[in-house]
Amino acid sequence: MITPECPYIPPDSTQPEPFPFDAARFTSRVREWTKDGDDTLCTISSLRQNDTSKTAGEKAPWLQNVIPPRYDSAYIRFSQNDSRIEASRVLLMGLYRPDDPRANVETKRKLETLTKEKLGIEGAFVHADWFEEAERDERIYSMVVKQVLIVTCGLGVFIAFLLSPIGGLLVAGLLLTISLIVASCLVVFGASIDVISLLALFMCVTFTVEYGTHIIYLFLHTGDKHHRVDSRVSSLAWDGEHWRRQSRLPSSKNTTASRRAAIRVWKCARKGLPSIALSATASFLGVFLLTFAHSFAFRAFCLLTGLVLFLSATIAAVVAPVLLYYLEPFLPSVSRQG
Repeated sequence: MITPECPYIPPDSTQPEPFPFDAARFTSRVREWTKDGDDTLCTISSLRQNDTSKTAGEKAPWLQNVIPPRYDSAYIRFSQNDSRIEASRVLLMGLYRPDDPRANVETKRKLETLTKEKLGIEGAFVHADWFEEAERDERIYSMVVKQVLIVTCGLGVFIAFLLSPIGGLLVAGLLLTISLIVASCLVVFGASIDVISLLALFMCVTFTVEYGTHIIYLFLHTGDKHHRVDSRVSSLAWDGEHWRRQSRLPSSKNTTASRRAAIRVWKCARKGLPSIALSATASFLGVFLLTFAHSFAFRAFCLLTGLVLFLSATIAAVVAPVLLYYLEPFLPSVSRQG
């Protein structure tokens, strides 16, 4: 916290003189105050309820020099006979960063703490135009968690009716997994969870449902052509000198189920992976040019979108088939045609 002296009155001056408000000079002075790295500027006077206009001018000459004249009546009001101060305000100046919501939330908390602990005046409060955005960013974490859980449950139930209950649970699990990975990456890289992150997390829903549902649908509609799923080619064995063919062993029920699941996973992966790769590439190319934008918000959105696309495509292409392999006994086979 900085308690600056009057910026327009020389230090050796004994009598404060009013100066008109000069925006350029005021901005220059503010920049000087922030050179030490303290982003929050605070100007506090020692005004009391029994101060008159004369004593107020002596105690706080910055009321006439720092605050624009058009706001003087809003910051200080005297009684009708000009005998005492009825109401006054404290001028608080904070550095607002549109590209750093975490710093804005921290500044807002410091100002509120200052109001409660330092001023000690009943009914005192602090307000700024950007407080609404700071309050939103302060609650963004709980909002994100709540919305992601609601969307996950809704999509899980919806896909359970359309495809299968196990398919709905699988898509919901993939969505939660990707959301946790994205949130963990944000924490690791020191990024804040803000509105841009919220949009990226909701894009997880779009891509996860698209890719995950695509793989599950192909798996359900993919069957093995042969009831005997043991290989057509006899297995080979090395006898020390030559490779020799071995006769096929009869397939047990467990082996048959395992091989059937492997065949179905391989077929659905072979059909689905090219379309997933092309879709993810096309989606990323659609936002790739945003990396060259001057705005931090556009660049952050592009990077988060790329991260979400990569995770969604990778998990749908690698993790989903592995899970389907183990969940195959619980999933129906809509079609047994190859």
